Amino acid sequence: MSEISIRPSKIEDLKTLLEFEQDVIEAERPLDSFLKEGEITYYNITELITSENIQLLVAMSNNEIVGSGYIRLENSQHYQKNPLHGYIGFMFVKPAFRGQKISAKILESLKNWGKEKGLKELRLDVYSNNPSAIKSYSRFGFKPESRMVYPDVPPEYFQAILFSGLLPNGIVTYHEAFNAKA
Repeated sequence: MSEISIRPSKIEDLKTLLEFEQDVIEAERPLDSFLKEGEITYYNITELITSENIQLLVAMSNNEIVGSGYIRLENSQHYQKNPLHGYIGFMFVKPAFRGQKISAKILESLKNWGKEKGLKELRLDVYSNNPSAIKSYSRFGFKPESRMVYPDVPPEYFQAILFSGLLPNGIVTYHEAFNAKA
């Protein structure tokens, strides 16, 4: 097992990150019947790399990018306790490197960046039929947030971690894909 380091992404990482994005999509296709066929994209990766409100990190092993994850500063709803929260996404580790707690290293670095920005809360979405991801996030401290549920969507889908205090109550906002008809 080689030493794993975490660093901010660079524009030179774009090709590998675009490949990771397609790997994420392929892994999620069996979990989400609403994804259309063919090549699709989830992210504007150039923006993830260059935005001041986003920290996209990569995990490195012997000069090879083996994992990724980002945190994006988001405004919370006006009625929520914390005016800002961090949204976690694009968590990916190459299959040959799984089981080495690389995602935990990425999450820890993202959490630290969020704390530096004054955040008190992190959120993420996870498919309820993805038990390995749920287990990984729960080991890090994320919990299903039952007060952030949408009808007919399992509570495991919405996960949050709070650095102190209580988790927020509120209405969950959705990506337009939730409006899709079967």
